[in-house]
Amino acid sequence: MFIQLRLIFGKKGTMPAAGVDNKRAKPLRCSSGLTFASAACTVMIINTYAGICNNFVDHSPRPALLGKQYSGTVILNLFGTFILKFYICIMARNKAFDPEERLEKARDLFWEKGYNATSMQDLVEGMQLNRASIYDTYGDKYALFQQCLQNYAKEKLFDYKQCCDKVSPMQAVESIVRRAVSNKKEGKTCLMVKTSFELASMDDGIKMIVREQAKASISVLQELLEKAKQMNEIPAEKDPATLAQFLYASFSSLWMMDVLFGDREMLERMADHILNSIRY
Repeated sequence: MFIQLRLIFGKKGTMPAAGVDNKRAKPLRCSSGLTFASAACTVMIINTYAGICNNFVDHSPRPALLGKQYSGTVILNLFGTFILKFYICIMARNKAFDPEERLEKARDLFWEKGYNATSMQDLVEGMQLNRASIYDTYGDKYALFQQCLQNYAKEKLFDYKQCCDKVSPMQAVESIVRRAVSNKKEGKTCLMVKTSFELASMDDGIKMIVREQAKASISVLQELLEKAKQMNEIPAEKDPATLAQFLYASFSSLWMMDVLFGDREMLERMADHILNSIRY
């Protein structure tokens, strides 16, 4: 019983300091579902088992509670039930927000500052959630960042497919390229490109997410270029698969040149050259 109370209220349940983030470590948290639920369930299970055993050996007087006689097992089980109900009330209060909306706030923060420069305190302020709610809903900073990348990948793929509506395949390709340049003019470099430079070479988990997003984007581009070839919008000798890979790699080049020179007209000229190399 003492051990269970230490799990709930003791020092092992404290939060990490601001800015301290172990990538994959999942620190024990006093407000987390695992701590409350496991503590309560453990109390009830152990004491129920003890009660069964006591039926065979324990014939001592039972403690009085509210004028009635109850066994220690029943009292402790009532305590465990109280903990569970208390936890449910807390979680109902803490989850009174839209997880997707707050995830987008975190994504925009990582997008602006980068993973390493974003502290837990930045996330608390940017997402407008306390640390307990962030940990309970998304996990630690690393897990939250992975979810942000996956959210961004879905949104990016949706944007690509939107460009395909009511236009020819080559016009859709041009729209995707022009949108990439337009985003850079607004200071919105692709989050996946930024992440690939910052983390993908050092972290296999991040690398896998970035690579899967790249594959999905290249697949959309390749499908468009294959249709463009069938409609004679690009030369017959062009290989759609290679062109799609080249096109996706060009987005990274546009970002690098923008960072180094900040010349918007240069980006437009590069975009023209990229499109002409596909068309002719």
